Amino acid sequence: MPIWTWLNANSGAIQSVLALVTILVLAVTWRAIKVQADAARALTKVAIEQTEAIRKQADAALQSVAATNDANRLSVEQMKADLLPILIVDIAVNQPVNLTKNAIRNVGRGPATNVQISIGMAKDEAPKSYIPCRTLIGSGDEVSFPINREAFMKSGVTIHYTSLDRRCFASSVYVYEGSVKHDFEELKP
Repeated sequence: MPIWTWLNANSGAIQSVLALVTILVLAVTWRAIKVQADAARALTKVAIEQTEAIRKQADAALQSVAATNDANRLSVEQMKADLLPILIVDIAVNQPVNLTKNAIRNVGRGPATNVQISIGMAKDEAPKSYIPCRTLIGSGDEVSFPINREAFMKSGVTIHYTSLDRRCFASSVYVYEGSVKHDFEELKP
């Protein structure tokens, strides 16, 4: 019996076997696709976790840089503060003499330059009249200056001066309700 006759005679069975083989191949292919999809999902999950870990590391690094910058800024500010002059005015309020000798002391760690003493409390304005004084007062130094007691009691005294880093300050001393008060502030440029 020739092959063609056999194929014709058994064509229904052959078609059933081929259909079964096709179904098996499709099932195996579907299973392989499912395994690959699961593996891809797992890799995606790992990639997302790694990305999140990297983002957290980057955030931590940025926080560390910010903290370091803050520490550096604080240490620069601390160095500047350590070198600030602070002028204190000692006024002899209770002395009976009308023109008394008084003193300015620099209790800060840096020198005060461009020292100007004036009667009155005008901190934000340039003094209109000056009391003669040294223009440089070193750290720990004391300088005497004359002042009219009545003018002081009425208006107070303001000292304008500059630090080495060119920041401007005003120290004031005045009488308020019978007590001597002191003020110190940094002036805006």
